[in-house]
Amino acid sequence: MSKEIEDNRRKEKRKFFIRVTVAHTVTYIIFGMIFSQIFSYQNSLSSAGMRDMNSLIVGLAPLFQIVRGLLFAIVLWLIRDVFLGKRYGWLKVWIILVILGIFNTPGTAPGSIEGFIYLLPTSAPLSLQIGGLLEIVLQTLVFSILVTFRSKGNKNGKGKGKLYPFGHPVCQMLRMDALRQAPRDKVYSDPRK
Repeated sequence: MSKEIEDNRRKEKRKFFIRVTVAHTVTYIIFGMIFSQIFSYQNSLSSAGMRDMNSLIVGLAPLFQIVRGLLFAIVLWLIRDVFLGKRYGWLKVWIILVILGIFNTPGTAPGSIEGFIYLLPTSAPLSLQIGGLLEIVLQTLVFSILVTFRSKGNKNGKGKGKLYPFGHPVCQMLRMDALRQAPRDKVYSDPRK
């Protein structure tokens, strides 16, 4: 195998690992923020035996997601021929994640078959249980779409594709959140003054 081919394969693998890790980390953070607000996770976590949202380790959760993203990348790299460049590739990834990672996980996680069998009914509010399940189902859906997205490029096969259906609204949400949290006098002040 020539050095150029080997270098291209390494480059492709590195790009894939970065794409998967970033897709997981970003979707985890965004969906976590949205659903924690919609379903008021802070008010119901203690009844479910979970850590407070203000604890240090929960605050560091986004950093742990980088490791989780890399683990997803390792597994998805091994089966990439099943979904990359294939019609409905995103659906294949999503079905794999939903079945193996949510409903059929070997651990006794809430929402899983094992959890149904072995976990005692919890006093956690129904909104936390439904919200958590809805959050991970939708987060894995968007993650699957982002992972399988391939740029077609321009006529020469070069160029970077843009995920307008996902990227633009996400950027707008983050921008709106930053504007909402910024002091009012700085948001509307004229920078030329």
